[in-house]
Amino acid sequence: MARGVVFVDVDGTLVPRTSSGRYLAGLLGHAPVVREAEAAYAAGTLSNQEVSVLDAEGWAGREPAAVTGLLGSMPLVGGIAETVG
Repeated sequence: MARGVVFVDVDGTLVPRTSSGRYLAGLLGHAPVVREAEAAYAAGTLSNQEVSVLDAEGWAGREPAAVTGLLGSMPLVGGIAETVG
């Protein structure tokens, strides 16, 4: 039996048309902050750490189980289970 491992980038590969972070920010209610922060990062006016802090503020007070539950509704490309199997 052959065994192996595959590593893929989730955002743009398994999650189409968005990123997992943007998707969750939308459900948690801070998507505009994340969009603006990511644009500022792309423009070089915010660091990755600053963007991460702004995003983390939108997660404050959330129970991990509640966020995990949101992941079940995230849109994914088809065929993941078959490919992994």
